[in-house]
Amino acid sequence: NNIGLEVGLNIAEMNRCISSGAYDEEMYEAKRMASVFEIESVPTFVIDDKKNVTNLKPYKEFIKDFED
Repeated sequence: NNIGLEVGLNIAEMNRCISSGAYDEEMYEAKRMASVFEIESVPTFVIDDKKNVTNLKPYKEFIKDFED
């Protein structure tokens, strides 16, 4: 709850969403994709469902990963 409060969430609504399972499917899919693409850090970008780009880089290096 503390993190939710710090970022300004409505705690009652947040807890309702968690306990209702409203986002269980999305969380399962996010965890599955993280496993498939071996995501271990943020930020990580998945490009065309086959390439992941990690780490912060200068823009010119970063954009090359998207162009390759």
